[in-house]
Amino acid sequence: MDKRYLRFEKLGIVCVVAVYLLILAGGIVRSTGSGMGCPDWPRCFGRIIPPTNESELPPDYQERYKNHGYGKAKFNPVKTWIEYINRLLGALIGLFAISLFAFSFIYKGKDNAIIKLSGIVLLLVIIEGIIGKYVVSTNLKPVMVSVHMWGSIIIIVLLIYIVSRIHQQKLSAFEIERTSELKILNYLVIVFSVLQVALGTQVRQDIDIISANLDYTLRETWIEQLGNVFYIHRSFSIMIVLIHVYFIYRLRKFASHNVTLLRAGYWLLVLIGAEVIMGIVLGYWDIPAVAQPLHMLLGTMVLGMQFFILILLYYSRDVKSKII
Repeated sequence: MDKRYLRFEKLGIVCVVAVYLLILAGGIVRSTGSGMGCPDWPRCFGRIIPPTNESELPPDYQERYKNHGYGKAKFNPVKTWIEYINRLLGALIGLFAISLFAFSFIYKGKDNAIIKLSGIVLLLVIIEGIIGKYVVSTNLKPVMVSVHMWGSIIIIVLLIYIVSRIHQQKLSAFEIERTSELKILNYLVIVFSVLQVALGTQVRQDIDIISANLDYTLRETWIEQLGNVFYIHRSFSIMIVLIHVYFIYRLRKFASHNVTLLRAGYWLLVLIGAEVIMGIVLGYWDIPAVAQPLHMLLGTMVLGMQFFILILLYYSRDVKSKII
């Protein structure tokens, strides 16, 4: 492969990893209650480099930022820097997206779709930055935070498709059986997972409200204050596991000679298992702060892997099924 195309592929992979890191960072911001660590945007307390001590702030900072939760709250440098690092990651992804779009022009005349998709990614990253501003200005309104997260998932899906499209010719050489059946199952696991993530998003919104009202203390009481959505979300995980196990079973049966597809299927199963374990930890150990961002990260990684498998199914060559 030409070095220019190899660099573009590596940059695309770096972008995927960076967005996942940003999702993790955003989860840490929420689980630690650091969302208003920087009450203004894009600066932090009016500074390019955030303060490390309350003495660096104006005497009336509580009055200035009372609409952002600082009416009575004291400055917390740890929360400020957690939020600031989250913003730096967002800015870095912006630079990556610009670079990806600029370098995508090596595909001009060869695969113009890659250029268009890279441009869409850049546009979505810009929109995500604007949404991030409104997340701050609305004082972490749960709905805005959820919209912000779904935007990141869409960006990941597009990046995975871009990187996969580069190897379209190679992936088309792989063979599988029962393509239609496997695609239907793949769509089904995606739908189930999207529903589960949507339920989880609602649970997280409820937890955000409860935790904020309790100033992020008394974690042992949070779950008992949740509504029916939490129990539906928890019970639905059984169905998620079962349908994924069946999906991987069918992949093994009809795509046993497609090593790439099988490995992706096994990794999907590992991610599902880790996601369930993290959910158990959250449900039975009083929602530990460290588990919240990991649970959210794993959920988005599951969706990313499912979409990657779907791409592999579309690129693979269908062959006549064996008699079962």
